[in-house]
Amino acid sequence: HFIHGGFRRKEFVFPVCYECGLKLKEGWNFVVRNLTFNFAGKLKFHLIPELVIEDKEKLKWLVEKRLLKTAKKVDGLSEEAKDKLVQDERRILKKISEEKNYFTVHLLFLKKRNDEEKINLYLYGIYPSRLKELFEFKGYIDRLLGINFNYSTVWDFFKKDYQKQFYEYTRSTFKGVPFNNVLLLKILLEKLKQLLNEKKRLNTFERDLKKALGVYLFSLLTGGGLNMEGKNSNCLEGSQTLEEFLDCFPLLGGNAERGLFLLGVLTEKLLEVQEKRLDGNKPFLKKLKGLKMGKRDFKNLFTEVVAKLEEYNQASDFRVLTKKVKKVIEKTAQYLLSSQDWKLSDKEANFIFACGMGLSQKVFEILDKESPKKGKNQGG
Repeated sequence: HFIHGGFRRKEFVFPVCYECGLKLKEGWNFVVRNLTFNFAGKLKFHLIPELVIEDKEKLKWLVEKRLLKTAKKVDGLSEEAKDKLVQDERRILKKISEEKNYFTVHLLFLKKRNDEEKINLYLYGIYPSRLKELFEFKGYIDRLLGINFNYSTVWDFFKKDYQKQFYEYTRSTFKGVPFNNVLLLKILLEKLKQLLNEKKRLNTFERDLKKALGVYLFSLLTGGGLNMEGKNSNCLEGSQTLEEFLDCFPLLGGNAERGLFLLGVLTEKLLEVQEKRLDGNKPFLKKLKGLKMGKRDFKNLFTEVVAKLEEYNQASDFRVLTKKVKKVIEKTAQYLLSSQDWKLSDKEANFIFACGMGLSQKVFEILDKESPKKGKNQGG
């Protein structure tokens, strides 16, 4: 029959007989009707199972008893929620992750325009054990940051200008290969800058910062850049001191990283004070230069943050420079002064600083744990 483009690209030409063509079409229609799910909210993918050892009866059992049953399960929710639930990739992938490695799945992301179909991403031969690992990484991030991390979280950072890179990120996490770290930091910082300029309430921006950290950590975990072994699954809750808390984050391995993180904590505290005193205004945000600061900018920022906290402490009818705030100032100064070997790029430095802003509340909760313990020991 007519072959689009002739035979110039022979790798795309695969002749089949009429009978086989009908079977292929029937199989594809079955996948489209029954094994098509939403991914990251609005994207669609087709799920195609394949047994490691060919067995038609076992394949039929797998599809009917595992995949289709999971896709149609309502879990006691209202009928109105059924369509959304059926197309939730987390449910179907979670179910597959509980199986043994007697089969693999292929995930096919197509972009359709009229009658033309283009492959955006084809994930070939994903074992249930790999999906289980992905859910373990997700759970670690959820516990560490107190968020519900998923691929929708990632999509929110990529969807505007980096949709192609989103598919690359997805491929890297499923396949366990490193994603371009420099590019990832660029994408995250661009989005954070946009969110910063929207002048949201601080607690909303704090959630955005945690999500950005989650996207970054998930990439490192799935690509082999971080190891969860030896990490306390309840790291945040189990931390009794500031140092234990900082040890929870592999990103904070050096003095420079810890100093920048705590500088972010102090900056967030200052912005909270301003928001209360100035009816929601936060003029100090301009000092952050849209998260495009360099080494000298951070050192100047530390001086300005401390000076501004002193100013509000004198002018307020409530204490700004509490013992906890003073301790953070002391530790920030200590780490920054000890960071002689500064090897961070500006993107890395700004990202770590932003993470400190996002986890400021957690830092002060840890310091609340420290105070009674020290008081008890001193009393004893």
